[in-house]
Amino acid sequence: MNSKTCFHKITKVNLFILIVVLLSSATVYYQKVSAETSIQYWDKNTNKIVTTTEKKFLQKYGLYKKKTFYKGYDDKGKLAVELYFDEKTKKGCGISYYYSNPFGFEIDSYDTQKKFTYEKYSLMPIMNDTKFSPYSEDILNYKEEKTYKFINKKQRLINYTSTGIISGDETEKIVVMYFSYGKNGKLISKNITINSNISGSYRSSSAIYYDKLERPYYSKSYVTHGSLLDFYIYNGNSKIPSYILTLDDNLGVINPVLTKITQ
Repeated sequence: MNSKTCFHKITKVNLFILIVVLLSSATVYYQKVSAETSIQYWDKNTNKIVTTTEKKFLQKYGLYKKKTFYKGYDDKGKLAVELYFDEKTKKGCGISYYYSNPFGFEIDSYDTQKKFTYEKYSLMPIMNDTKFSPYSEDILNYKEEKTYKFINKKQRLINYTSTGIISGDETEKIVVMYFSYGKNGKLISKNITINSNISGSYRSSSAIYYDKLERPYYSKSYVTHGSLLDFYIYNGNSKIPSYILTLDDNLGVINPVLTKITQ
């Protein structure tokens, strides 16, 4: 072996060692930053927003370094929420990353909901919300229009619009929906707008996103004080979610509602 070859081998070994050291350092640094990331949460004892670190917040509930019950992602694939939850005690906590400043929240119980319909072409709100039905009102000259397009050799619904006279004599749009698909023809998202004269501001518009099995995994809806973020938690390939985590964003303060779906 000549000196030149030996030098190249030594250089490669040193370079490899350097990369390993840098990666190890980066991992340690990431863990440190993650644990010390500043977050806010609503303190029930003082009735005000408190600033702390992720580590201290999770330690408060005895969940630091515990396995997450669920990680939720938005439509861009960005981590939006982490949920720590014990099904036996019905208690836990979570951290919302929806905004640039993470916000912690507490889970001390859950609601229950019988049945769940997410038929992807349903013309009703996805959670079967009993607070609103756009067709419960008396609507004159009611009409529906649907537009289809061939995608992956199959006819897909891409637009739905219903119109009618709610009051007076002017025809208005009642419900408008747009459907988006991938090249394989599977549904990616559904956007819904509902006439506010019927629904008010509560979920008057929603964007629902679907996974590879065409199940809803995330949705964002409008309310007057902010937005509602829904995360659908499934057990394996089940078509029905086990839980729905709703984060009510009230001007930056996150109020959670965890709903268990019962069959």
